Amino acid sequence: MTTSMSRLEDITLKQLSEQPHSDMDASQRDKVVQLCKQAFDMYEKSNERGKEEREASLISKYLKELLDHNYGPNWMVVVGQSYSSQFTSASKAYWHFYFRKNYITCFLC
Repeated sequence: MTTSMSRLEDITLKQLSEQPHSDMDASQRDKVVQLCKQAFDMYEKSNERGKEEREASLISKYLKELLDHNYGPNWMVVVGQSYSSQFTSASKAYWHFYFRKNYITCFLC
């Protein structure tokens, strides 16, 4: 059972890394997928109502710290089930995607 879940997750992560709405190169998107999974695994513990907003805040903060550490400072991360945004990002440093019932936007200022 663990093997099939792992295989299913691998397929899902591969599909995620191929989503449009990005100008990042494929290797960077693959790394962001792994960082995103790490952030969600760390903070997505509870299914209680009302915790989603707090978890999204913690996930975005943690993911930003991981991106800053791996790719240098000035990354911005937005996580949530619904939001709008307007921004200008550095070239080859933008990705908007859907992961575990949340929209995520990562970009470098």
